[in-house]
Amino acid sequence: MWWIQPQEIADKDGNGTGRWRMTAKSDEGGGGPFGDVSHDHASAEESQACEQCDEFVNGVAGFPSRKAEVERRAKSREDRMRAALEEIAAWDCFMYPGNKENIVEIAKKALAE
Repeated sequence: MWWIQPQEIADKDGNGTGRWRMTAKSDEGGGGPFGDVSHDHASAEESQACEQCDEFVNGVAGFPSRKAEVERRAKSREDRMRAALEEIAAWDCFMYPGNKENIVEIAKKALAE
């Protein structure tokens, strides 16, 4: 199992420095903690919000980053919307309530954009 969490950076004597880094650690032989040593943060919350940290630790653990997951979900929603519009565009005739324009034409316009 992987633990992804912020950890306070320690000095050579093991004392906290007040600087933070996101880390990934495994209890199944994966080792760690692993953190992106190219930078650190003033707080645990700041390190958790850092896109670079998120990509690094999730890459170590083999998980998608938050950004990749958001993009995947957006693509999935876009694909479902496109499929629905294509289905509507294939209908012969259907009037959208309250609108004189045929919903098929609306769908065709949306697909053309």
